[in-house]
Amino acid sequence: MKITHHHGHIHVFTFREGLLSALGHDLQIAVSAFEIEVDAEAGAVAFRCDVEALEVKGAVEGGPLKEKDRRQIEKNMRQDVLNARRHPSIAYSGRLAGGDRLEGELTLCGQKQPQQVRLAKQGDRLTGELTLTPSRWGVRPYKALLGAIKLEDRVVVRFDLPDPR
Repeated sequence: MKITHHHGHIHVFTFREGLLSALGHDLQIAVSAFEIEVDAEAGAVAFRCDVEALEVKGAVEGGPLKEKDRRQIEKNMRQDVLNARRHPSIAYSGRLAGGDRLEGELTLCGQKQPQQVRLAKQGDRLTGELTLTPSRWGVRPYKALLGAIKLEDRVVVRFDLPDPR
């Protein structure tokens, strides 16, 4: 079974810190296009999205976000933080381990690291939340104003997808 962005939602949340963190924003980033291949018989799952599909949807904390700032944040995220030119995609490959989790590897910025994903069934949907530490994949948190505003080395990923089983 193939799941696309038309059937589900994946959001990434970032958090700010630093001396002038009040001037920054905690962001909600949507994965606007992705594909998930599920082989229910084998219990295998493969996820892929392009870095260009990461779109800033708005500020969760820190006041309203101007359109000009949103575009600049997306450019910084894609070019400076995730280096989309060298590493244009993000991927996950795993297998069901029990009924409520995936065991696999997440590839980010060209580096693979083990990553477990917890699943929860809600009706005919699978939902979940996981916390990632981007530095595990060599991603340095974005900094502005000489580090007075920076992102925490933590992002939260939440998803809501159709249950393929």
